[in-house]
Amino acid sequence: MQPGPKVCLAAFCLFAGGASHAEPALPSQAWFYSTKTLEDEGGTPERWCSFVTKRTAETAANSERFGAVESGWLQYRENAVARLVITSQSEDAYVEDDYKFGPGLRLQEVTRTGHYYKEPLMAVTFRPNSQGLLTMTAASRLKVKASKFETYFFDWPIYQRFSAIPFASLISMKPRVSVVETCKAVRR
Repeated sequence: MQPGPKVCLAAFCLFAGGASHAEPALPSQAWFYSTKTLEDEGGTPERWCSFVTKRTAETAANSERFGAVESGWLQYRENAVARLVITSQSEDAYVEDDYKFGPGLRLQEVTRTGHYYKEPLMAVTFRPNSQGLLTMTAASRLKVKASKFETYFFDWPIYQRFSAIPFASLISMKPRVSVVETCKAVRR
């Protein structure tokens, strides 16, 4: 028997003429911005801030409080990180790293999409090798080697584990994944 039309209130749906079924809740989101600028000297403590609404994140991004060197976006559910994207840029290049995690925050894959100023976007994939370190896949290495464009940004550092991400301390993992709006000094 097919359920009838459904009426949804928040994350719970009632089906006319049938039993009620819970629909999966949409993932929560958080945005992370750093005070680091391109002019900062190495060893200077950075301040990372987290934002949990799109409105506060946009306000922060448009303010002069934060540099554009590195930022992040997190999608999560109660018990899991669904997606983590970290963007990095220099005066002439931009990359976006899309991190995929498995159970226990085990890093499964990073897709890096980037480009040199005014050149087309290019994407490569990194996966853990037998020692667990992220390395570019063979197909991606061939793609970079065959490229007629600048690709030096594919050599920029990638975070090898969740705890190495500079704003990871702003993400609570227990008893469930959660983020609150706050700022914290981070030294790398």
